[in-house]
Amino acid sequence: MPARRKLDVSYRDKKEQQSRRVLRPLGLYFWGTGWSLAAWCESRKGFRSFWLHKMSACVALEATLETEPEKSLAEFLKSVGAT
Repeated sequence: MPARRKLDVSYRDKKEQQSRRVLRPLGLYFWGTGWSLAAWCESRKGFRSFWLHKMSACVALEATLETEPEKSLAEFLKSVGAT
């Protein structure tokens, strides 16, 4: 299994403001009109979803991810009320 890495992305939010985020990727989802990345956002200290078409750059960082159960896909799904 390949090492999991954090991502450094340039992202345009819903107000069209450009920001740089460091993300812990958790899942990739297709919603019929586009793809989104479920992630723990290190910059905002919380779970977020990011539309891929709003990313202008994405770089995998060197450090590998340590397992942190509170920042897992299962916890993300709980936070959005998925069953």
